[in-house]
Amino acid sequence: MAGGETSDILSADGVIVAMGADAAASAGEHAEIVEGDGLIALPGFVDLHTHLREPGREDAETIATGSAAAAAGGSPLS
Repeated sequence: MAGGETSDILSADGVIVAMGADAAASAGEHAEIVEGDGLIALPGFVDLHTHLREPGREDAETIATGSAAAAAGGSPLS
């Protein structure tokens, strides 16, 4: 959807499964409705800021170990 447009969103178990007219049609009679007028739906928080310890602190972390830890969702030291 383009910015400024409004739409229905259908989620199941925390995952968006339909948007727009499909969401309303697929919701079913027992759906919980949350009014979101004036709100904006965005993806979960993404932190793009990082300080990898290379060069200079390769004993703590390298670009390879820091990237692997980020991909796994953890810390290279844990």
